[in-house]
Amino acid sequence: MEISRKLSETEYLPKTTIQAIDYSNELNAIKQEYGPRYWSHSEAVQKAADLWGFNCNEFGIIPEPKDQLVIKGSERYEVEVDLSESTKGHYLIGMSTQTPTSGFSYAPSVFMRLGYPSAQDARLAGIYEAGTYLTQRLQNPCSCSSRAYQAGLENLLQQLQQASQPTLF
Repeated sequence: MEISRKLSETEYLPKTTIQAIDYSNELNAIKQEYGPRYWSHSEAVQKAADLWGFNCNEFGIIPEPKDQLVIKGSERYEVEVDLSESTKGHYLIGMSTQTPTSGFSYAPSVFMRLGYPSAQDARLAGIYEAGTYLTQRLQNPCSCSSRAYQAGLENLLQQLQQASQPTLF
């Protein structure tokens, strides 16, 4: 089911809305049918892959992205968004956000409940997800945070802001 997804505003990214594809109900049904280790059943993986229209490995991970958006801040501050396109024209994203003291990442999987009908929607979803993570790091510094760390986060968030703007070319 296609839905409008509101992306939350941060200090660096304005509030916006994108289109998304929500397969929560369908994936929940697959998960209930195969139990807590649903991802270890080849039939469950195949059902989820067919739903999205992806070829994937035996655990539902999409190994080769179609495109990758790389956003670099200052040294050792980087965001990578993997855009994978299915045979149905649906997009799923993978994410890697790295700073000198923290980071998070995940690969695109056919068990993701939200996908996107266009590369632009997927790209913005990835930028906003990374922006939310980095803003939380900025607002809730850890004991090892320094002014240089905060400046690096702010620089990367500014780069995300630029990447979120539509381009003419």
